[in-house]
Amino acid sequence: MQTPSRSRLSRDFWKLWTAAAISNIGDGIRVTALPLLIAAITRDPLIVSGVTAATFAPWILVSLPAGAIVDRLNRRHLMMIGQAVRGVVVGALALAILGGVESIPLIYVTAFVIGLGEVFVDSSSQAAIPMLVEEPELENANSKLLAVEFVTNDALGGPVGAWLFAYAPAIPFLLDSSTFLVAGLLISQITAPMQESVTAERPSMLDSIREGVSFVRNHELLGGIALAVALANLAVGAGGSILVLLALEVLGVSEVGFGLLVATGAIGGFIGAIAARRVSARIGRRMALTTGAALLGIGQAVMGLAVNGVIAGAGFFIGSLGVSVFSVVGRALRQGVTPDRLLGRVVATFRLIGVGAVPVGAVLAGVIADAFGLRVPYILGAAVIAIVTVAIYRIATEERIASSLAGRRA
Repeated sequence: MQTPSRSRLSRDFWKLWTAAAISNIGDGIRVTALPLLIAAITRDPLIVSGVTAATFAPWILVSLPAGAIVDRLNRRHLMMIGQAVRGVVVGALALAILGGVESIPLIYVTAFVIGLGEVFVDSSSQAAIPMLVEEPELENANSKLLAVEFVTNDALGGPVGAWLFAYAPAIPFLLDSSTFLVAGLLISQITAPMQESVTAERPSMLDSIREGVSFVRNHELLGGIALAVALANLAVGAGGSILVLLALEVLGVSEVGFGLLVATGAIGGFIGAIAARRVSARIGRRMALTTGAALLGIGQAVMGLAVNGVIAGAGFFIGSLGVSVFSVVGRALRQGVTPDRLLGRVVATFRLIGVGAVPVGAVLAGVIADAFGLRVPYILGAAVIAIVTVAIYRIATEERIASSLAGRRA
């Protein structure tokens, strides 16, 4: 395998990268503070896991029409609107906390709107990347975006969110609101087109959605990977939704310790994102994807068996390392084999199948944990991911990958 060459990414890509970094700082602060907020109201596993379900539910409800919209409308404008809406909603939650009127329904509504904005922002961003960088640099670009996400979202935002929540519960959400607004302003400064020109004649929304879904379903590579990702995310959603309860109740860590636990995962994710491009170049995309899935399963098993926060942190580190390697290589492949006119819909279809599995896993985790204990969802998740690892190895052959990339260029 060839060693990846050094290259320069466009200025507009770095604007997108900076906006992502700022937005993810706020995400990390909120992602840690929000479960702490609801855990301060109730320790019911089903209600706590419902926050995760509410955040990811929009991917089930609106991702397919959103993907069609991303391929039809100005992606930059969609990202700006999505950031602005999320900033306003999170700011409203902060004001409710200051007024002492926060409630479980309000938290659920806020989580849902945040997820709704993410559908449009994330789909637009991933679809725009191939327009901002050349195809050989897709892994490089995705690596840098995922690396900054782990650093700002988890390594920085996680501990800061936990510390700020312990100091004053409203502050994390005020900061999160401001980061959304600043990110939207930065995105407005991107001058390069984020999509190819579209023809005046467009199929109906339903036909557009069907075209995107059919492309994924019938693709020799993407269809199988999408189903494997769905199963993996089912397990990840289950574990992530009750992580705060595993940490506080089973492992006995403090609120600040919970933030540090999240940070260990961020470190693993950052290392995986930085290394993914070289791992792919050295062992090939097939083995990079397979290795990433295997590490995720190992991490889930370690977390389920952990007897203290340190061991759980090690499991989180391993799992996040695997997620990053898989995500960088997988996203670059998806962008590399999909025509631009379909990319928004393909991203949305993937996210429906993959991210849409997260709230299902969250609800299942709440039910299983309530009946059998907080460790069981992690053990079951590890078993599911073992199956996924075998499936990825069988699906993502180097021959199939090469054929798919050649078909995109033709």
